[in-house]
Amino acid sequence: NAGATLAIANDQSAAAGLTGGGASLNTEPLTINGDGFRNMGALRNMLGRESSGFSGAITLGSASRVQSDASTLTLSGAINLNQELKAGGTNFVTLSGALSGASALTKYGSRGLQLSNVTAGQTYSGTINSQMGEIRSNQVSGALASDNPYNDITALNLRNSVLRLNFQDATGGAGNAADSRFSTTAPISMMGSQIFIDNASFSSRSTTFFDYAVAQ
Repeated sequence: NAGATLAIANDQSAAAGLTGGGASLNTEPLTINGDGFRNMGALRNMLGRESSGFSGAITLGSASRVQSDASTLTLSGAINLNQELKAGGTNFVTLSGALSGASALTKYGSRGLQLSNVTAGQTYSGTINSQMGEIRSNQVSGALASDNPYNDITALNLRNSVLRLNFQDATGGAGNAADSRFSTTAPISMMGSQIFIDNASFSSRSTTFFDYAVAQ
């Protein structure tokens, strides 16, 4: 992709009887550039009822934008953030592939962004900027508290946004270890924003799971 928009309308998969997982390009590698047509994303998920995913490695040829406007767009291939990546839209974008690099990751739009890779390849050390919506963390390997997707980031800047740290329903266990959802060293800057700590059923619990630093 070189400046245009690669759009997914995954009801085409449903029409062919493939209703289990939406559109997928399997392991095809993808190179994206720029913000796409009318700034709607060089890669855009739209018009489908199923979740969509790309499992191939994604290369950023330049600063780029990924947008999801229908269901969740999951990118499970490795991404080297050697350029700024903007991700958002009116639905969720999940980056489940191993992230590396140190360029900015900017969240925009009303819904959410989630990093979920817990492998050794998850070394992303840049700054996450959220302009609106939700940054969610609910994935941990269970081996070490530091094995979480946000452990190596430099900083988190929240503007009109929510950081949601989501734990398992059952108390205790490695999956609910303290400090297991986010970096304990990255400063968090907040303006008109909130931090939610909840469980998978989004019901209240009194246990303190996380200590964080806030730069106001």
